[in-house]
Amino acid sequence: MSASGLLIHTATFVAIFALLALGLNLKFGYAGLLDFGHVAFFLVGAYVTALFVLPPPDAYPIQTYAFGLGLPWSVGLLAGTLAAGLLGLLVALPAIRLRADYLAIALLGVSVILVRIVQTEGWIANGPDALRGYSRPFSGLFPLPGESGSAAILLGLVVFTVWAIVLYVAAREAALDPPASQKGRLVHGVVAVTTLGVGYLAVRRTRTILDAREGVGVGPGVSPTDQRYVIGTALAFGLVAMGASLVGLGSFAIFVFLGAVSLAAWVVAGIKVRAHYREYDRRAVVAGLVGSVGLFVALAPTYTLGGLDTVVGIVAVVATFVLLAAYFVGVYYAFQNWERVPVEGSFLAVVGITTLWLLAMRYFVISIGSTSPVAILRSTRDNVLWLVEFDPAVGASFGYSRFFFVIVVGTVVLCYFMMEMMANSPYGRVLRAIRDDEDVALSLGKNTFLFKVQAMILGSAVAGLAGAYAAIYYRSLGYTLFHPLVTFFVFLIVILGGKGNNKGVILGAALYWIFVRGTVELAAMFPGGIGGRITILRNAIIGLLLILVLYYRPAGLWKEEPQVVEVPDR
Repeated sequence: MSASGLLIHTATFVAIFALLALGLNLKFGYAGLLDFGHVAFFLVGAYVTALFVLPPPDAYPIQTYAFGLGLPWSVGLLAGTLAAGLLGLLVALPAIRLRADYLAIALLGVSVILVRIVQTEGWIANGPDALRGYSRPFSGLFPLPGESGSAAILLGLVVFTVWAIVLYVAAREAALDPPASQKGRLVHGVVAVTTLGVGYLAVRRTRTILDAREGVGVGPGVSPTDQRYVIGTALAFGLVAMGASLVGLGSFAIFVFLGAVSLAAWVVAGIKVRAHYREYDRRAVVAGLVGSVGLFVALAPTYTLGGLDTVVGIVAVVATFVLLAAYFVGVYYAFQNWERVPVEGSFLAVVGITTLWLLAMRYFVISIGSTSPVAILRSTRDNVLWLVEFDPAVGASFGYSRFFFVIVVGTVVLCYFMMEMMANSPYGRVLRAIRDDEDVALSLGKNTFLFKVQAMILGSAVAGLAGAYAAIYYRSLGYTLFHPLVTFFVFLIVILGGKGNNKGVILGAALYWIFVRGTVELAAMFPGGIGGRITILRNAIIGLLLILVLYYRPAGLWKEEPQVVEVPDR
């Protein structure tokens, strides 16, 4: 799998778990409900969706399932989401008055019961065997461009979605205010080129509107009309791409519009990273680069020779372990003597910069499979224009995996925006008050029982939607996919990123699965026995990382931002 394909595959999985973690964050991070059975709603969303879209049972006599309605995926997604929300209501009514650990145990019991029902009652969903036989939505129209009007409309929707997300994020960045320096003008020029000029004008106009408002932030204080230029530009791009597909220029439209937005996404991501680390100088960047190169140097012997079942291979593995030990000793020494290191900023921030360098080198450099100039150019093209697939026979195309990635990420963005609106509203402030001290909320006349039930329903519905997308992603469902441990992995994501902060939760999902993927690739470098032990130790290493995060950053890597509400004088 190419680096861009691996990026899409991993990012889709991250997005599904980010959606699942957003649901848990609503219950645990905002309302303070300790739900150890969150995976139950994930399971219900997945199985209900699959059963709604499956053909009638007699179409697959080798399988047993309760019913198959053969309905469209839109109906199945809605049914799975509503079913999970309904289960949240049914569970909340008798159990929500339980406190902390008792509530957690009760909900954990519900998740275990549901998993056992799916496993043992074969008539419901094929029992211990996988439930399969359903097709993915719109799969017959791919790869795009297609010859039908439906394929053209789908391409237009994809172009609109990705451009709306990228331009919206760009418009929120203060770095795109009127430039005051030559460097700022250069950044604006790069943004203008990668957004086809028109997108840049939309971003600038939107920035002007946002800067004119006081207290701008994602939430009720932002009117939808503030983003009308961004949305209008994305809509125009989508309509042009749809028209080009209808007249037979779909491949050209994919190359232009999806290739440009791929470039724009890299540029906007770079702007956000620079804004996040704006307090750090070049020495911090160089220190991160040195740290990443050092790790790759330590892994180089095994990466190049470790697969050989010879004395040379054994020596390479031993050399890697020695170099890794020296590397981590050096990291620990730098941590202990950080005040003497001539680098601005904290040790943790430099670790973050090192991680970014590691990801960039793995994606753009390590993924190159050949030293020939043509192979290097093709690999770089595929990795930079990551939304576009290049086929010598048909040219630029857009495959199903990328389409599903866009749909899931678009859903995560929509849920994030809605949850931010909720968090910044009076409703969200009541939930946080209940989390911090329920007695105080009661004394102020708030019906805390009703608020907690609502939080349970909404968080469970979001988990059900994540389960519905998981059903599409997995293409078959088995009870082992919904082990109760999944709940604790999601808790780890929420705590790692920062509970009560939706951005932190999404960051936690990305970091967790990047680490999981990284350990898989690390284990593949070593011989079978050693690689298997590395995989087995993964959870122990993750637990150690969680302990370190909780020790040094108790509120998570991206802690919850304090809410300050000004009350006008009367």
